Amino acid sequence: MDNYIKLKEKLLFKKPVSDNAENRYWNSFNQVLEKQHNQSIKAISASNNIKQRIAIANGNTVEIFSTNKNQITQTLSRFKTQVLSLQLRCDSQLLATSHEDGLVNIMNLKTKTSLRQFKNFKKPVHTISFNNTDQLYAAGDDGTIKLFDIPNDMVIRSIPNAHNDFIRCIAGYEEQQLLSSSYDKSIKLYDLRSSSNDPIKSYLTNYPIESILILPNKLNFISAQDQFTTLWDFRKDNFIQELHTNQQTVTSLSLAYYHDQIRIITGSLDHQVKFIRPDILTVTHQLKWKSPVMTLDVSQDGFNIAIGGSDGQLQINQLKPSKNDEDIEEEEDYIPEYLKSNPHLQRRIKNYKFYNRGIYSKLADYDFKVPTTQIQKFSGYDKLLVTFKYKEAILKAFKEKKTSIILSLVEELSERGALEVALKDIDDEELQMILQFILQKMSNPKYSHSMLHLLDKLVDLYNIGDIYEQVKEELQIQRELEILKGMIVI
Repeated sequence: MDNYIKLKEKLLFKKPVSDNAENRYWNSFNQVLEKQHNQSIKAISASNNIKQRIAIANGNTVEIFSTNKNQITQTLSRFKTQVLSLQLRCDSQLLATSHEDGLVNIMNLKTKTSLRQFKNFKKPVHTISFNNTDQLYAAGDDGTIKLFDIPNDMVIRSIPNAHNDFIRCIAGYEEQQLLSSSYDKSIKLYDLRSSSNDPIKSYLTNYPIESILILPNKLNFISAQDQFTTLWDFRKDNFIQELHTNQQTVTSLSLAYYHDQIRIITGSLDHQVKFIRPDILTVTHQLKWKSPVMTLDVSQDGFNIAIGGSDGQLQINQLKPSKNDEDIEEEEDYIPEYLKSNPHLQRRIKNYKFYNRGIYSKLADYDFKVPTTQIQKFSGYDKLLVTFKYKEAILKAFKEKKTSIILSLVEELSERGALEVALKDIDDEELQMILQFILQKMSNPKYSHSMLHLLDKLVDLYNIGDIYEQVKEELQIQRELEILKGMIVI
């Protein structure tokens, strides 16, 4: 009995690709907020502030979500026009917003008052970015890029006609160096310290560019245009690799971490959110969202993902941090509450701790762990097989119509030479049930070999010549399939 190997269910399908460690990690994010807004979610800012706050732009309103309290703590609705872009400063004290009338607003979140209002743009401003705590980049639909000095309330630098079409995304590179992308199908790197308005470097694509993202190594950046996600090198004119990830336009990019590895998260109008490994530019995880994705962002600690849709749907998912070493040390001295509360069991507390003292210990180099023997427990088909009740086992499988179990039993009993024993002395109803199952599955190439072997045994045991012609035809088809399979392999 101890040496008995349990029946292994025959796998008819491959294990899903999604069942791996990384997919389980991303799927472990739990939803902490879901809210339906009346207008599209235009922008989300979460990745650049140390307090892990998330700012969401919806129409004329901005909401601030606290990841510590898991709720919206502030709602700012004093804006006269629609908010197109926003960004929290690194200390989460200031919020910069840009509007469809060209206004760039700086607001103090603690007092909810507007500190600065820059009215230097005549057309909508879709993208802004903090250079440092005192400076802010902004780029408008008129193709102009500006650098604002917040304390002095002035424009430090302006580059007119930086692009020939709407500027949709900017990203700070080095000190006063800026990467910008536009619907004119170009990406340009500018140095705002230079007196020249010409870019240091230009990169051309085949489609209007929606978003760009600079990688932490400062050597590469990612762009999203049309249905493509593209990896670039700052030192080269052409892209390194291009990935056709979606069926509709990729609208947003964000940076996340899977343990210590970088992942790029993309959102698209085809409802897809995809996680891309940038070094090999391969999709490692994906999920289908409820609506077309307009914007998304990940908090700086990587434990919060916020997604906004074109229909106003907002969802924030959160991952609880894993236990650290201090938590494990506390678990070593853990005593159940029912032992603490009962005075009659105080003496047993010491015994409880003593008995469990080795649960969290690790084997040293010269330690030896005494193997423990466990009595095998059998259930279901194994219980019948181990007691040699072959007939009962195979009839149970046919009654339950479990194809994978039937195939496994036929294979196991054939190896034991007990298939004829299992099929002997069955009544007419049971024989009819088995034959109906065989005729149903015999034409499927995945089951035909086992079904024909089973039928061959039944022909020897019983008078079932009525189906001889059908079996003969099926055998001829199987021979032709085998020949065709050999031709394909060659």
